Amino acid sequence: MADDKGNSNTSDATSNAISDGKGNSTSNSAAGTTVKDDKGNETSVKADGVVTKDKEGNSSSMKPEGVEITDKDGNKTTVDANGISLKDKDGNALVTIDKDGLSGKDGAPVDFKNGINVPGALTVTPATKDANGNVVDPVIDAHGNRI
Repeated sequence: MADDKGNSNTSDATSNAISDGKGNSTSNSAAGTTVKDDKGNETSVKADGVVTKDKEGNSSSMKPEGVEITDKDGNKTTVDANGISLKDKDGNALVTIDKDGLSGKDGAPVDFKNGINVPGALTVTPATKDANGNVVDPVIDAHGNRI
């Protein structure tokens, strides 16, 4: 069925497709639902998860085993029962947080002996000794941010 404004609704025994003629549409079937808008964004819902894509090529998926976020360049962040990982577009691990702790690029351990620096957000400087052997207390500086 369709009207003179470009709106349409097509149905059969197992599916339904609705379009407003402006690029917005919804398709339903027994397997799932896909919604598209006129800006090029899309969300699909199925029994095993949800996948969302934007017009720029960024996407995210949420399934029972975890969440994966991919930017338009192919870089990925994954959160699952094993931890959190950030990988570049070639699949190289940049940062991993798991039961064994924090790892840097390609699984290398992260060296905190000089503290932690999150540019613009947080600096942690470990305890040190001054020239006379006196202990200088550690410093946590949130640079005005709330931690």
